[in-house]
Amino acid sequence: MAFASLRPEILVVALVLTACPGSEPEGDGGSGSGSTTEPASSSGGTTAAVDDTAGSESSGGGDDMLPFDPAGPDAAPDPAQMGPYPVGVRTVELIDDTRLDDQGQPRRLVTEIWYPAAEDARGQPGYVYTLHDLLTEEALALLDEIPDVALPTDAVRDAPPREGSERFPIVLFSHGSSGMRMQSTFLTVFLASHGHVVAGPDHAGNTLSDAVIAGGPDPEAQLESLGLRTDDMGFVLQYLQGLDGADELGAIVDGERVGATGHSYGALTTLRMLAEGRPIDVAVAQAPPGYEYVWFGSLPNQPEDITVPVMLHAGEIDMTTPLADAEGIYDRLTAPRSLLTVRDGGHFTFSDMCTFDLSVIQLAVEIGLSQALEDGCTDAHITPELALPLQRHYAIGLLNGHLRDSPGSLALMTQEAGEALAPGMFELRYEP
Repeated sequence: MAFASLRPEILVVALVLTACPGSEPEGDGGSGSGSTTEPASSSGGTTAAVDDTAGSESSGGGDDMLPFDPAGPDAAPDPAQMGPYPVGVRTVELIDDTRLDDQGQPRRLVTEIWYPAAEDARGQPGYVYTLHDLLTEEALALLDEIPDVALPTDAVRDAPPREGSERFPIVLFSHGSSGMRMQSTFLTVFLASHGHVVAGPDHAGNTLSDAVIAGGPDPEAQLESLGLRTDDMGFVLQYLQGLDGADELGAIVDGERVGATGHSYGALTTLRMLAEGRPIDVAVAQAPPGYEYVWFGSLPNQPEDITVPVMLHAGEIDMTTPLADAEGIYDRLTAPRSLLTVRDGGHFTFSDMCTFDLSVIQLAVEIGLSQALEDGCTDAHITPELALPLQRHYAIGLLNGHLRDSPGSLALMTQEAGEALAPGMFELRYEP
């Protein structure tokens, strides 16, 4: 099947239009509640970034100030809940001048970074994304009406990174097609609280704003994104690994431990990074499309060649990337592999979408994304109150186990361990 014929719904990861109070965030580096983004440039293939927190002083405390031990050789905190670290978030703009568009402009990657923050951030108000964060000004100008969207999070905007000797592994996050970098804060913010530096770029040309400007998801843009996304993730990784100890964020990054995760087309991106032999130590791919889509073209590694732990998440009644898609990939992987099947799970069960306020429905209809509401967010689907902690239990548990050397976290990778969260609502196949 030609890749260009990929079902257009896959492009819809426009998932994150808004959330009701008490849910989790999203963003886009616009002019929301205090979000600031400054450009960063690079030359000769190197990466550089400038953000408005550079040079700020941190007054955070050491790990002895944590309320409980983080995941490690002797600890395995509940991966479904917030971890022991307060969380900061910043937005940076990375410029890749080795990749030029049709107008000769370098590729621009607006990137959200969540990280363990200084102790002073604990208890501070979390950042609230508005529609001005989720959409660019150009896209907003095309809307007949701009809803009052508030997407609250527990991440403190521009909080100083944590001080001390500990360095934290990197987890790369890739959004879905026609989506945005902050579409899955139910996972990214929680990961940072467990001691990871999480980075998710907007894949320029294949974002929610791009879909609004184009009048709907664009299959041609999706196909073009296929060839750009893994290099986007590689560039973000290069940026984080290139930060030196004089940089307050660089001082806490461990560039030798790297995980990757993503939803839908972001799951495809995650798996293609492994197929290309990128330096990923463990991966979680949520609602991936099928093998023929993920392994489109000539890639050096087939699923059978991948040796790092891979976990797939799939919805039993997903209409966009059906369960058979994930099962086909799982069957070709070799251990260590795992597959979490969520009963009554749809495509957007694996995102912040189903926590959104119903007032966003009209906006979704206006920009041609109403089908998203029918694939994961109806009364026939598992509720986010059950689905999101369940996903975190297994995704963060796996990442903590392999990136934070926590055997106790891997011991939680059982059917029985998740039953308290969503009894009878899932099946786990786990081969360590």
